Amino acid sequence: MFRTHTMSRVITIFACFLFASAANADIHVYTFTGQIPDGASQHPMIADGETWTAVMGLDIDTEDTNFDPEFGVYTGAVRFGSLTFSGGYDPNIDLSLGDAFILDNVGFSDSVRVRGVGYTFQVNNEMLDTFSGDGFLDPGTVITPFDDPAQLEFFQLTMIDDLGMVSYLANQTNNVSLSVSVAVPEPATASILIGLLFGAVCRRRRTS
Repeated sequence: MFRTHTMSRVITIFACFLFASAANADIHVYTFTGQIPDGASQHPMIADGETWTAVMGLDIDTEDTNFDPEFGVYTGAVRFGSLTFSGGYDPNIDLSLGDAFILDNVGFSDSVRVRGVGYTFQVNNEMLDTFSGDGFLDPGTVITPFDDPAQLEFFQLTMIDDLGMVSYLANQTNNVSLSVSVAVPEPATASILIGLLFGAVCRRRRTS
């Protein structure tokens, strides 16, 4: 009986671990970085000239809801995110459940945009071979901005919370870069599962 119950717990916990790992494997991390130009901040806690970094986890299994093969729209693709400013301010906004947009040669530019309630992050590059099609980008992809400023009014950063806002367009300063990577399962997750397994085995031994 002990072996049966213990094996059942082992299988259950191991299955949970595999499920968590598989779920994580479908998340790609899009990291946007830029610098706030003069006049862009209307926020008392964020100064012009500060650098900013947005780290967004996108579910690459999200379906494209737009029929245009050069304009991908991935509604609700954002699973998690963080936005930091070099001055240390922590914005009071929820970055989850946002949408992703992949633009292949739209408006004479390749662009990636992530947008939700209170925020927009976008990178634009006029090198039209940066990527092909409107699908999610491969890990290792790096996009750097083209001439500063850009000709078109593409967004770079918009952040609005209870205290104020920061917003600027690419024709003012086109300075946002993007890198894409694969989300790595946190070591803490594996440690917790192993601990649960060990505890379950010990408890069964004491009660058998």
